[in-house]
Amino acid sequence: MRKRIRASDHSLVYSFYTKLFLLPFMIMLILMNAKTFVQLDVTDIKNVIISSYFIVTLFVAALISGLGTYFHYRLCICFRKQLNHCELLTNMILENNWYESEKVQDSGFFKDTKQREKITYFPKMYYRF
Repeated sequence: MRKRIRASDHSLVYSFYTKLFLLPFMIMLILMNAKTFVQLDVTDIKNVIISSYFIVTLFVAALISGLGTYFHYRLCICFRKQLNHCELLTNMILENNWYESEKVQDSGFFKDTKQREKITYFPKMYYRF
């Protein structure tokens, strides 16, 4: 499978492993505390966060997600090298200014006169997964 290298791939390894850790962490935390969250009263939220059960489930979810991320990092070396290679190619293109860009007026909510750089052309390079 070929995937095109984009300008947004400049921190690909970090963002991939962050998502790989956070997604199971949040799912496990919600599932282990689902009963507590359903019965939660707004005035009682401070007691739930400080409770020992919540702290233990937070630790367990972080431990399991961390172990899963660590094992993926150690066992899927080829995948990590592919991500790293793609990130290096993207950073090389961005640092050497091998792309075309233009200044664009930022039309945000506030009427600032900020101009930002928008990439109009990024070279077509592909990598395999």
